[in-house]
Amino acid sequence: MSVYRIRHAGSYQYLGTLNEDESQKFPLFNGKSLRDKWKDIPTQLFTEEHMNLDGDFPYFLYGGVLVCSARAWDHLKSLISNEVEHFQLNCVNCTDRSFYALNVLNVIDCLDYSRSKIDHFKTGRIKSIQNMTFLPNCYRSTNIFKIPEWILSDVFVTQEFKATVEHNNLKGLIFTKIEE
Repeated sequence: MSVYRIRHAGSYQYLGTLNEDESQKFPLFNGKSLRDKWKDIPTQLFTEEHMNLDGDFPYFLYGGVLVCSARAWDHLKSLISNEVEHFQLNCVNCTDRSFYALNVLNVIDCLDYSRSKIDHFKTGRIKSIQNMTFLPNCYRSTNIFKIPEWILSDVFVTQEFKATVEHNNLKGLIFTKIEE
């Protein structure tokens, strides 16, 4: 089974909070449940000259948060509803659409350190991972997950997730295959 790192396609609209003060209230999506901590923080859909396409996965200005349209959630929930928490966003200028922030709860320790090229800061913290490779069979029982090394940024999905997105013509994601 193939696994992919997902990224937002750069030409789609993006979501953010209404102001900098509100952005400080947005919780970290670090693989832990936010069900009891979630607060309804107003968001806004932004469009710029180079980011103006209407998609199902708008870029969200805070790392590690996958946002999807209600249409995307309807297609994906049977695959991932046991692996994420979904929170409806209060988008003040989205009159005809709804969006959900997906908090990925699966954190799997599957980075193959011996085959991945990892650069560290002087503090020992990981700076970058080139040629990311995963240990064989480490993600067989999931469709969406994060790894501890990039808990606040990257989200990984399986071939089944990718196929569902493509089959339903959901727009806004780029899939990069990870070696096993």
